[in-house]
Amino acid sequence: MSSLAQQLKKIGTADVTKGYEKATKHRASFLFDSKQAADYDIDTIYSIGVNGIAELKQLDNKFAPFEKTLFAESMKNVDRVLQSKEDNAKLDESITLFLRQLSPYFMLKPAGKALEWLIRRFRINEYNIDAIMHAVLPYHETALFVTMVSILQIEETSRWAFLRPVRKSKQPLDRTLLIQNMLKDRSLVEFVCETALQAVTRRTSFKTLMSFYAAVMLQYIATLPAITDEVLTAIFPYILEGLKAKNSPEYQIASYMIISQISERATLTFEVLTSLFTTMTFSFSNAFQMLLCLVHICQTQETFEVFPERPFKSLARIEGISTVLLTLLQKYSAQRFLYPFLIALAKHSGEHENYSFLLNTILKEERLPSSIVNGVSSTVLDLYLAERAQDEAAEMNPKTLSVLTVLHENYSQDLDAALQQKLSESKDEHSKTHSHLYAFIAKAFNGTRHQPLKESNTTLFLSVNHPEPSIRLIAMKKLNEILKENSSELANPNNKDTFVRDTLLARIQDDDERIVLQVLSMKLNAFIPVQGLLSALVNVITSPTSSRGSRRHALVYLLTNFLATHKNMREEVLSIIVANIFLVKDLHKVSKSVISRINTSELKNEPLLKNIDLVLKDFPKDSSAAPSVETLAAADVVMINTLAANVVASPNLTHSLDVFVQGLDSKNNTFRLLSIFVITKTINLLKAAQQVKVASTFVPHLVRLIKNHSTASKMAVIHNDAGLPSKEFLLQVTSKSWVPLVELSALHFSLLSIVTDLKKPAKSNESWLSSEPLSEYRAILLSLYKVFVEPSRMTPFEQMIEKLFELHLSDDSIEFLCNVWTDASVSTLARLRSLQIASAYLQAYTAKSVTEAPDFQVVIPTLLLALGHSSRSIRETALD
Repeated sequence: MSSLAQQLKKIGTADVTKGYEKATKHRASFLFDSKQAADYDIDTIYSIGVNGIAELKQLDNKFAPFEKTLFAESMKNVDRVLQSKEDNAKLDESITLFLRQLSPYFMLKPAGKALEWLIRRFRINEYNIDAIMHAVLPYHETALFVTMVSILQIEETSRWAFLRPVRKSKQPLDRTLLIQNMLKDRSLVEFVCETALQAVTRRTSFKTLMSFYAAVMLQYIATLPAITDEVLTAIFPYILEGLKAKNSPEYQIASYMIISQISERATLTFEVLTSLFTTMTFSFSNAFQMLLCLVHICQTQETFEVFPERPFKSLARIEGISTVLLTLLQKYSAQRFLYPFLIALAKHSGEHENYSFLLNTILKEERLPSSIVNGVSSTVLDLYLAERAQDEAAEMNPKTLSVLTVLHENYSQDLDAALQQKLSESKDEHSKTHSHLYAFIAKAFNGTRHQPLKESNTTLFLSVNHPEPSIRLIAMKKLNEILKENSSELANPNNKDTFVRDTLLARIQDDDERIVLQVLSMKLNAFIPVQGLLSALVNVITSPTSSRGSRRHALVYLLTNFLATHKNMREEVLSIIVANIFLVKDLHKVSKSVISRINTSELKNEPLLKNIDLVLKDFPKDSSAAPSVETLAAADVVMINTLAANVVASPNLTHSLDVFVQGLDSKNNTFRLLSIFVITKTINLLKAAQQVKVASTFVPHLVRLIKNHSTASKMAVIHNDAGLPSKEFLLQVTSKSWVPLVELSALHFSLLSIVTDLKKPAKSNESWLSSEPLSEYRAILLSLYKVFVEPSRMTPFEQMIEKLFELHLSDDSIEFLCNVWTDASVSTLARLRSLQIASAYLQAYTAKSVTEAPDFQVVIPTLLLALGHSSRSIRETALD
C-alpha cells in the first residue's frame, strides 16, 4: 500500500471513529456508568488502560509483551470494523491470551483499568464474550462479575443467554442456576473444563479457578439424572488431562475428586479403569492422594476383580508405597482394592523383590479377612503348580516362598483352609498335580501345623479338628511325633504360634476317650500354662458330656503326673480329688481308681486322707467284678468316718474343714452330699466348744441349701446313728442317680443330727430377752428354730422342733418363744407359730401335764406387744 493510501485510510478511520464517538451519548464501561463513560475521549481511556497494564506488569512480568501490542499507542487508531478478517482473528487471539493472563487478577483495580481500554477500543464486550467468560466465570458470585455481565452484548441465541437476567437483577450468578444450564447445554460443561485445562496448560491457573472447577463439576455430576456414555465421552478427556497434571497439584486433586464422584454413580468398564489407573500411577504429585482416589474408585466398582497389569507394576514400584498404603489402610476400608492388588502381588511375587516385600509387609501389618488371605494362598500355590507343570524339577521361587512363610506365621488358620481346598481340588482333578502339591506342602511345612496327613488328605491343623474321631486320633499321634523332634518348629515351647497349646487344650476335652488318653500321654507341661492345664482337666472331670473313662484318666493324671510336676498346686488338687472319691454306682470305677492311687501319689502324707485306702478293703479282689450296692454303702460309711476323724485330729480344724465347706457350694452333687455327711459326723465327734464353732459356720450353709429346695411332702425318714445317715438311705444314695429329694433328705438328716448331737453348755444367767447379743450357741438354736417354723409346711420339721425344745430349751422355752414373737426381724409366720407353741405349753400347764410354771411376769408384757401387732392372726392367737 502506498504512503498516500495509508494516510487516506488513517484519515478515514479517524473520521469514522470520531463521528461514532460524537454520535454516542452512552458508552459501555467497566469502571464508569455509561453516560459518564461517554464524556471520556479515547485518549483519556487509553491513559487509564496504560496505567493499568503498567501496574499489572509490576505484579506479573508476563503482562509486559501486551504493552507493545494491545496497549501500544498505535492501537488508538485501530478500528476492528475496518480491519480484515485475518487481522481481527489475530486481534482476538491476542485479547484471549491477555484475558487468560488477567483472570487471576480480575478482582484487582489494575485489571479494571486494563479492561476499560479493551472495552472502549476493541469492544470486547461485543466480540470476545467467550474470552471474557473464561476470565470472569470463576468469580460468578461477586459484584464485579455482575458489572462485567451487565455490559456484555449477549444474543438470545447465545449459550450465555441465561445470564441476561443478571443484567437486570444486578445479583450475582447462583451456582445452582449455572448447574441447571450446564445440564441443558453440554457445551457449558466443556467450556468450564476447557477453562481449567487452558489455565493449567498456559500456567495461568489459580486457586479460585480450581476451587470453582471442582465445586461446579462435582455438583453437576451429583445433579445428573444418570452418568451416560455421552457425558463420560465429553468430560473423560479433561479428567485424564487433570490426572496427568502433576505440576498442578490443585488441578490434579480436583480431577481426583471428580472421577471419585463419577465412580460412585457409574459402572466403569475395565478399559476405562485401566486408562485411569495407568494415568494416575504414572503421573502423580502426592502418592497418598493418588492412592486414596484409586482405592475409592475400586471400592465403588462392584465388578472390579482383576488389577490391570501395567498400573499394578507402576504402583507396586513406587518408592515408599508400603508406608503410604499402610497409612491409608489404618483410616479407610479398602477390601475391594486389596483383594485384586494383593492377588496381583502374589502372582508376580517371584519377578521383583518389590512385589514380595510389599505383599509380606501388608500381610504382617494388617489383619486381613479370610477371603483375601485364601485368595493370596491359592494364587501362590497355583503359581508353583504352573511352574511344576512346565518343569518337573522346578522349586518354588524363594521370594514367593517367603510369602507362604508370612502366611504361616500370621494367618495359620486361613492358610490351612487354602491348603485343604487345593488338596481337595487337585485330588479330584489330576492325581499328578495332587502328588506334586502334596509333596511340596509336606516339604515346605514339615514339622508345622500345615503338614499334610495322607489319611485325611488335609493339614495337621484341620486333622486335629476333624469331625471324625479316628482322624483326630491319628493327627494327635502325628503331633506327638513332631513334638518329640526337637528340631521341629512346633516342638519349641517359645513358638509364638499357639497351635500346639490350643490343640492340646481342645483335645484334652475331646468327647472320645482314646483321644483324651493320647493327649494325657504327651508333654503337656511344656506347652500349657499350669492354670490353663488345671482348668482343662477340671472341665474334663466335671463336664456332663465327658465319659467315665475320660474323667478317670484326667483324675489319675492330676493325681500323678500333674501333682508330681506342680507340687505347689497341692491344695487345689486335694480339693478336686476329695470331690471325686464318694462311691456311687454310676461312677465307682472313677472313684476307686483315684482312691487306689492316693498312697503312691504326692498326697500319700496328706493328713486329711490318712487311712483312706481302708475304704476299699472289702472291695472284690477281682478288679473286673463290680462291687454290690451294699459294699459301696459300707465303703462310704468308712469314708465318712475316716474323713471326719482326720478332720477332728487335725491341728488346724478350720483349715481341714474348708475343703468340705467349699464342697457345699460345689456343682458336683455327690461332693455336696459327702460334704454334708462329713461335716455332720465331725460335729458329732467334737467337744461342745468346738461343736458350736463348726456349727455356726455350717448351719448358714444348710439354711441356704434348704431354701434352694421346695419342701417335699414325701421324704425319706433318715435316722441319726452317731452322726451317720441310716444304712437304708446310703443304699439309696449309692444305687440311684442324684435327685433333689435325696439332697433334701440329707439336709434334714444333718439338721436333726446337729440338734441331737449339739452339746448344751453349762447353765448360765444369760436371758433370751436380754438386749445383749446372743452367744454362738443360742444364735445357732434361733437359726435352727427359724428354719423349722418358717416354711409353709412344718410337718417335715416336727421331730426336729421336739428335739430342739427337749434337749436345748426345756428350761427357758417360754422365754425363748417370747423373744421370737417380739423380734421384729422374725417373719410373721414364725411369730404366729411361736405364739401357738406357747399356747399349747400354757394349756399343758393348765391341764397339769407340765409341772414347771411359766414366768407370767415375762409372758404378759410380751403378749401385750403381740396384741398390738398389725397381723390379725397374731392378735387373735395372743388373745387366746
